[in-house]
Amino acid sequence: FLWSVLILKSVFLFLLLFLSITVFFYLFLTVKKAQRKKKMVEQLPSFLQALASTLQAGYSIPNALEFLENEIENPLQKEIKRINQKRVLRISLEKSLKDFAQTLDHPDIYFFAESTIIQLKTGGNLIKLFKKISTLIEEKLKLERDMKSFTSQGKLSGILIALLWPISLAFF
Repeated sequence: FLWSVLILKSVFLFLLLFLSITVFFYLFLTVKKAQRKKKMVEQLPSFLQALASTLQAGYSIPNALEFLENEIENPLQKEIKRINQKRVLRISLEKSLKDFAQTLDHPDIYFFAESTIIQLKTGGNLIKLFKKISTLIEEKLKLERDMKSFTSQGKLSGILIALLWPISLAFF
């Protein structure tokens, strides 16, 4: 009887350890993925400005992407390399941009990909488009930072008020 309790306890501890390690790694990977996506979106405005500048200098879009592949930092660099590799394999730029947007699954990147595809089909001004998208994303990121700072100020005020109440009761 004692052996069966010890074995059952060992199995239970093993399962508990296995589940906790699995949950830890899942949460770790989820956080890393979110950080990577956030960094990529933060890099997007400077990438779009550089893309607009290379187009203005006379490069074609595939050549500009190839040039910028070495000029930008990770994690966006990996994705641009993937787009360029697909171009070498004769996959259309439209398909590559759609795959890029689906892989990252972020509204700003979807907007960049879809508007670029539309401008390529209709023959619009890509330089102006990339500059406008860059400005739009920069303003959106600034607004998000401002909102975060304003809400954190409110949270801190709430915590201070909540802490002052017991302290005031102790003195009065």
